[in-house]
Amino acid sequence: MPEQICILCVAGFPHIPSPQCEDADGGAENTIKDAVSRAVGRPQKDGADMADAESTGRKRAAVILPDEIISVMRCEWALLKEAGGGVNPIKGCPGNQASDRHHGPDKNTLNNERIENLHAVCDWCHNRWHAANDDTYEGSRPKDDTPWLPVGDWKPHNSKDKMSLNEAMVEELKRGGKV
Repeated sequence: MPEQICILCVAGFPHIPSPQCEDADGGAENTIKDAVSRAVGRPQKDGADMADAESTGRKRAAVILPDEIISVMRCEWALLKEAGGGVNPIKGCPGNQASDRHHGPDKNTLNNERIENLHAVCDWCHNRWHAANDDTYEGSRPKDDTPWLPVGDWKPHNSKDKMSLNEAMVEELKRGGKV
């Protein structure tokens, strides 16, 4: 296993594998979980053993997606037809700069699975998703690592189905009341 961590793998950027991200078979196998598990310090606590699981989950997410990385990323929901998952997935932006970390559709902050549940998104997509989906969650956020999923028929985040830039721009015009 390599001594160094590939920052592009940690950031989730597609790239040509470098020596830092190749395993013995030559495949890009460094994952964020690998990087976090090699971090210095004591082993991570389970959610049930934490005094404040929500805060701890957010701090772990900041290690996985640091502000310095988010500040140079494009919104991960850009041009997606059903971004964020949940009961009411949204149509992504045309390509805004990322600014926020988002947990969802599982709002458990300890679920930091990149691309499936932890996303670097623009504030426009982030606020739009919460406006469309927050009322589909019942009760309060669990105090441990229990999933907090929406009630009803919900979908996982869909990073595969894309819109064209023209379609995304039409959606922006609709949202702005210009069409």
